[in-house]
Amino acid sequence: MRLPDSFWKKAATWSLVALALLLCVLGAIQTTSSRSIFSYINKAEMSHVEPAVQDWPQLKGMDATEAKHFIQQHHKTLNVVLVPQGSAVTKDFRPDRVRIYYANDTKVVTDVPQTG
Repeated sequence: MRLPDSFWKKAATWSLVALALLLCVLGAIQTTSSRSIFSYINKAEMSHVEPAVQDWPQLKGMDATEAKHFIQQHHKTLNVVLVPQGSAVTKDFRPDRVRIYYANDTKVVTDVPQTG
């Protein structure tokens, strides 16, 4: 016995509706869960940051090691990194990090150190 064409059309339509509904539900779950995870991570990362000082122009031209010690002494929660001028670095923004760029030959700070 062969089923009528109208049955197959209705079955195909309802299958597509069910698939679309499933995709909407899965998308909503993924969006909600990832949003809550990211907001938790951002709050955790930001909880120990000292936002008062963003840059230290007075350290430009100073010995790089002395500049690092100066920042670490006054802002213990910041991660201070010495970076030779021209080195490849990541482009991510980290408010708890300070990169101090220095000249390879003289070890003098070449750019104003700043958080990020």
